Amino acid sequence: MRRIIAIIGVVILLGLYITTFIVAITSTKDTMTWLYTSISATVIVSVIMYALNMYAKNMQKKEAEEADRALKFKNAMEDMIKNRKKEEEKRKAEEASAVAYADEDASAGATGSDIDTEEIEREARIKTLKSLVDTGALPLEKAAEAANMTVDEFNEITDRLA
Repeated sequence: MRRIIAIIGVVILLGLYITTFIVAITSTKDTMTWLYTSISATVIVSVIMYALNMYAKNMQKKEAEEADRALKFKNAMEDMIKNRKKEEEKRKAEEASAVAYADEDASAGATGSDIDTEEIEREARIKTLKSLVDTGALPLEKAAEAANMTVDEFNEITDRLA
């Protein structure tokens, strides 16, 4: 853009100078008028070219800044998406770990007495899941799902066991 402006300015000035030179050689009565016009045009065209070049330079700078902002925004969005994925994976891993812990705790609490061991294991597992829900390590819905119950059934049984 800036080169085009410069070329246009050079062409205009060369045209004026050539015209002035031709008029001066032919010695017409308009020779002085063409000389003054050429001198005036030299100043005016130079000022206009300078202003247009400054405008073009500022436009290029704004375009570069806009592209830079767009790139920074894109990178920030990609980072945010990556962080959310990591947080989601971490949360899922913690939930899986909590359910596995509840399974281990329930099986470790079982004894070989005359009482039905499966019922003891189930109650121990439910108590463990309830304690994980109470501490906030496991959502209520996941705990009920791990116990193969609905949320209402889970709440009812935990209230009865408490």
